[in-house]
Amino acid sequence: MRKERVHRFSALFENAYFRRLFVSYAVTTALIACLCGAVLYDRAGRAAHEELERQSRSKLLGVQEHLENTYPNVFKNAFVSNLLSAVDKPGRDAFSVYYEEYGQNVYQMYHLAAHLKTIVSGRPEAENVTVYFKNTNFMVDKHAFFPMEEHTPGAELIQRLQKDEIPTNRWLQRNVYYGEGVYDRLMTFVYSFPERAKGGEIQGYMLIDIRADRFRDILSGLAGDSGEKFVMLSVKDGYMTGSDHVTETDFTRVLNARERGAGSSDKGVSLLPASEGNGDWAYASIRPKGMVAPASAQMQRNVVFVCLGVIALGVLIAYYLSLKSYKPVQTMLLRLKERDNGLLPNQQRNEFLALDLVLNGLYSTIQQLSQQVDGNMLHALLNGRLSEDEMPKQVPVKAGYVVAAVRMENGGARELVPALQSGSPIAQLVAEKDAHEITILYFSDETGTLRERIREELERLLPSIAGDRGYAAGMGGLVQTREDIAKSNEQAASALKYTFLLGMNRVFDSEELGLRCDIPQIDYEPFERALRAGNSEAAKQFIADFSEKIKGRPVPLETAELSLAQLTMIMSKVMIDINTKERIFPDVLPYQRASQGTFAETVGSICEQSMQIAGHIGRHLLPHAQHEVIAGLMRYMDAHLHEDISLDQLAGMAGLSTQYLSRQFKEIAGISFIEYLTNVRMERAGGLLQNSRSSVTEIASAVGYSNAQYFCARFKSKFGVTPMQYRNLFKAEGDRTAHAGRG
Repeated sequence: MRKERVHRFSALFENAYFRRLFVSYAVTTALIACLCGAVLYDRAGRAAHEELERQSRSKLLGVQEHLENTYPNVFKNAFVSNLLSAVDKPGRDAFSVYYEEYGQNVYQMYHLAAHLKTIVSGRPEAENVTVYFKNTNFMVDKHAFFPMEEHTPGAELIQRLQKDEIPTNRWLQRNVYYGEGVYDRLMTFVYSFPERAKGGEIQGYMLIDIRADRFRDILSGLAGDSGEKFVMLSVKDGYMTGSDHVTETDFTRVLNARERGAGSSDKGVSLLPASEGNGDWAYASIRPKGMVAPASAQMQRNVVFVCLGVIALGVLIAYYLSLKSYKPVQTMLLRLKERDNGLLPNQQRNEFLALDLVLNGLYSTIQQLSQQVDGNMLHALLNGRLSEDEMPKQVPVKAGYVVAAVRMENGGARELVPALQSGSPIAQLVAEKDAHEITILYFSDETGTLRERIREELERLLPSIAGDRGYAAGMGGLVQTREDIAKSNEQAASALKYTFLLGMNRVFDSEELGLRCDIPQIDYEPFERALRAGNSEAAKQFIADFSEKIKGRPVPLETAELSLAQLTMIMSKVMIDINTKERIFPDVLPYQRASQGTFAETVGSICEQSMQIAGHIGRHLLPHAQHEVIAGLMRYMDAHLHEDISLDQLAGMAGLSTQYLSRQFKEIAGISFIEYLTNVRMERAGGLLQNSRSSVTEIASAVGYSNAQYFCARFKSKFGVTPMQYRNLFKAEGDRTAHAGRG
């Protein structure tokens, strides 16, 4: 029995098929075991380092959040809570209302200064908190309140903030000089009010000053007792501050790590670059060497024993698998030869080569079928509605991805698909959005020049494919993960919208469009004046100048659209003021009529509408409305001086808006409505005092004043004397005249 088993065992190894199977399995197992043993130690150490790196980055994110949001918000919230308790004006900015209500109230200003002192005293590391009111050029800090002058500490900073030379809502490092070489180095956090306001919207600032040497205490408190050190680095000027025990050597390590970037070899330093929203400060942590423990000698011995055990086990498994695989493989080859000899080579010296040939053929067929990506799944991927386990197999896990949106005028977008795919060496998937637009997902391992190659390809292929039809393409940014493909798709769609401003037959790059940040300063008042004056030529010239200013500068699409909306808003405002909307555009509002497919068409529509509005005003309203309406209202006021007359009441009688009537009244009468009404009432009262025996109270009531004391004050302001003095003055003059007549 034993001899028979030995004979069968030796017979197996004499067979070439079995030997190849056994050797391949055994060698594969040995190689895997050796490779695992070689990398196990390195992987363990690397995993420990990566874990510490993740922990340090998480801590740095916490430090950044604390310093840039949580910590300064303590001061802001303490200030705003006090401010809001004193101000109750829904719908208006509490910061501005506070000074309008209490800006001249010394007690309130002392109260605000005392509140700031309380805020600072609750934070020992804080040097001062200063509030600046832009509308009055006034400053309040923990010591006092005072107007800002050129020599006032912090005046230079406020002036630079008002010129937009310094961004707000972030930390900045500055030196405050007191003369004779004496200065303080401060870390200052600047809040703008209203919160997150920019440019001309800013009503004031709140400055939180921390002495630079005390800023170390804040970082030390965040570091705790872990032994880790934190450093805060100014990207702009290289200034650094850190927690306790940070040395010059540590600062040098941080600078070196920042210069090397992601490839830094200093494993003790973790760097958090400046965030996109706050590009001024980067953060770093420095870990002590003891936190990264090296692998021990015992670990090395364990690796060797594990490798030897895996090899021994692999030999046994190789024999077992070879035994189980030998007969099925031989049987399968025989059946394949019987079914279709074309699948196998003529010379079958190597069974595995024959199997590899068959399997490669099957694999090619599977690959061709798998390339037919479900359109709905691709759309879901582009719009960010797929989880990681739902991703299409055609989209690789690790690659660079770029999305391009292509539009074809007059339909025919489907015709682009085969032409683009056949002419492109870059892997791509195409999703058909509608008859006019398709979306292309490009992906490649070579990310360095991927976007440039895609752009060159689109600029080369699209003109030849589109022919006489207009085309446009928008390119998104390069992303490195499949989850971010939706972001690139959004960028491509946004870039394609620039056809409204820049026209068709070109490729729009989202990165280039992102550099369009010019916001022209446009004064719309001349346009409104031209419309109200019925001056069609002036309105037309304004729109022409407006169009040149927008088209001739790198203006963002949103700015152009907002500027167009501003023009239509002015037209609507003029029509509402003069009650002519239904007569000129009875069907829709001006902004609905003006909205067209391109910027030039929209400007043309706005120009046409403005000509209609100005022409209507010039032909039908200006010759009559100004003088006749105002004269009629003056006559009404003369006849009803004893009543309570308001501008709103007169505007309702004339069918005009209050603001428009106020402007017209001042333009024609030369004085405001209030001045005119007061003058008429005072003149009527003077006549009654001269020619009647009515009391002052009766005369006040007769000219519309229910309060006799207020009437007397207004009368004296007008004539320089009280009503009784005025009456006595004229009575004395009459007596002198009568006496002279008798003489």
